[in-house]
Amino acid sequence: SNWFSFTHEMEDKGIPFKDLESKIAFTKSNQEVSKRIQIQPGTSVVCLERIRSTGRNPMVYFESFFHPRIGLTGKENFKRPLYEMLDETFHIVPVYSQEEIRAVAANEKIVNLLKIKKGAPVLERKRLVLDSGRRPVEFNICYYRSDWFAYNIEIKRPG
Repeated sequence: SNWFSFTHEMEDKGIPFKDLESKIAFTKSNQEVSKRIQIQPGTSVVCLERIRSTGRNPMVYFESFFHPRIGLTGKENFKRPLYEMLDETFHIVPVYSQEEIRAVAANEKIVNLLKIKKGAPVLERKRLVLDSGRRPVEFNICYYRSDWFAYNIEIKRPG
């Protein structure tokens, strides 16, 4: 019932990690990004790409797209936990997370980024982050190596 940033999730588990690669750029929103964060296709958005690991080998690839109303410039300190930075710098408090998780075969891009075999299974997670007014803040697509990561979910039955 609760969710955390990747940084806090790893810290909570006592797992040290690092960014192997991180880049930020302005890009034009495609159909899926536009639909998810409720903007016109082709709108300029900040895209943050990160490859993270617990060692030297990549574990997960993140691609985050931010709603333009936030006012990101691309010069922010993205080494800080993302949601803390958004709160402290822009007074944007992420409250809700809508997630979609599925297994997919790694395409050429993911093969190269995560250093895995073509067609290897990866866990794809799409997350839409909303503020307290349920306005879109971020649309995030992550690809986790299935040999390094598992999602564990506990659900309580009512009554």
